[in-house]
Amino acid sequence: MEIVTDKASKTPAPELTKRIIERAFHRGLLLIAPIGMFGNVIRIAPPLVISEELADEGVRILSEVITELDNRAH
Repeated sequence: MEIVTDKASKTPAPELTKRIIERAFHRGLLLIAPIGMFGNVIRIAPPLVISEELADEGVRILSEVITELDNRAH
């Protein structure tokens, strides 16, 4: 998932990417550290045997974190 400042300019947002990863970690979701040329890409790599319940929980946590940080920006 590539994190950018806005959809139009697609400027990389490495600091926001770090905050997303840190907040997700504190809620129990381990994401692969920022990657990519600009450090603004989050890789999600669940185990092959993940249950649907755990997958849903991971998506929920990530969605909540992104929404919270987006609301603070506005």
